[in-house]
Amino acid sequence: MGRGIIQGSMVAVGLAGVTASVVMVVGCDERVLVGNMRPADDMGGYAGGNGRGGSSGIGGAGSGDFAGAGGHSDFGGAGGAVVIIGSGGAGGSGGAIYGTGGTGSGGTGGSSYAGTGGFGIGGAIHIGTGGSFVPPGSSCPTISTQINQLNPCGHASGLAYSPDGTLLAVANMDSSAVPMWRLSDGALVRTFDGIAQTNYDVAFSPDGKTLAVVGEPGGSNAVGPTAKIFDVASGALIRTLPTNSGFYTDTVAFSPDGSYIATSGYMGAIDLWRASDGSLVVSIPYPTSVHNVHFSPSGALLIAGGVDERATIWNVPSGTLAMTLNGIASEMADATFSPDGTQIASTSSDGNGVRIWDAATGALLQTMSGHANYVSSVVWIFNNVLVSGDWQGNVLVWTRMTGTSFSLYQSLNTGGQVLGIAVSPDKTRIATGAGSPEGFEFFMPLIPGGP
Repeated sequence: MGRGIIQGSMVAVGLAGVTASVVMVVGCDERVLVGNMRPADDMGGYAGGNGRGGSSGIGGAGSGDFAGAGGHSDFGGAGGAVVIIGSGGAGGSGGAIYGTGGTGSGGTGGSSYAGTGGFGIGGAIHIGTGGSFVPPGSSCPTISTQINQLNPCGHASGLAYSPDGTLLAVANMDSSAVPMWRLSDGALVRTFDGIAQTNYDVAFSPDGKTLAVVGEPGGSNAVGPTAKIFDVASGALIRTLPTNSGFYTDTVAFSPDGSYIATSGYMGAIDLWRASDGSLVVSIPYPTSVHNVHFSPSGALLIAGGVDERATIWNVPSGTLAMTLNGIASEMADATFSPDGTQIASTSSDGNGVRIWDAATGALLQTMSGHANYVSSVVWIFNNVLVSGDWQGNVLVWTRMTGTSFSLYQSLNTGGQVLGIAVSPDKTRIATGAGSPEGFEFFMPLIPGGP
């Protein structure tokens, strides 16, 4: 039934009037369960007992689970042979059935599958009226916004706050769905139908009206878009971008004024698009993969982190090269401008450090050590405060209270590989995406001195 999942709906079909009838139950997880039913049970049947919510485990938690925690639904009529039993039942009053991505947990508003007369001859199939649509990828219908609490909602790679700070969108590397939650109560607002196999990065436009999603459609031989632009309010697809970055695109950014979108990825090009109509402004050839692109605060420059240990800075919109910084990381390459545009922070060529550069001259100003593994993200909070994350889960907060050099101020830990970091618009929180354990969580770093 695709990736849209109907909570509280199943179809049961009985073939009556034969020596050994067959009952097929088609679940929304795209499985068909088939079993025999005794002829005597074809004559009306009875209403199977209902569960009471809770969870069960047909197919394993999170994969076509049949909710219900008490009682069971007998789909064969009185004493019938086809019984779908989860942990206590095949659905229940308040239970739910999830297709892909669910946890099997039930709750109010689920469905009851008791037949009025069962499923034999003359029996009627009764589907409860409390069912509701569960968006694809919504294994976390709600999230916790509490500090230091993991939301196990998938392999979170890219994260983005909406400009007004009310929403959080997350790119999940294990799903085509891109969920977006409301931060006031943690409720799932909607999911966007992202890239077919894997989503790597997300970005809101400066006005908060559109969301860009990039990823991989399914391997080097797959055909399909690697970048999509959505309407935030409705979830509708506005357009796809025919990127030139190979079989995946793993970074996307809007210019500060919203005029341009930059994308890049695997062994292809750095593309600059006009946001208003999706037209290609310039495609900049690049010899290696590029993992991150960021605009300068003025929007006049675009910086790209390549796996050739270079950060290249390009003029916008001409796409001419303005400067090259040599000595950033080869594996997880990131480089970004400070809020005032005078400095650049990047990953380091030794893989485990952070470097500070003069944005006007390209001079290396400082190298900071403290990480124990690849540094995957470097993000400025203020001109004198920045944060970096590594593959061992360390999130380090760097400050410079006096003088010109940064020093380590605070060390946080996510418990696993940090893949992405987003700073809330009010600068009070950061959200970190992790690969192991999979999910994301919020931190409130200590920030001395302010701007």
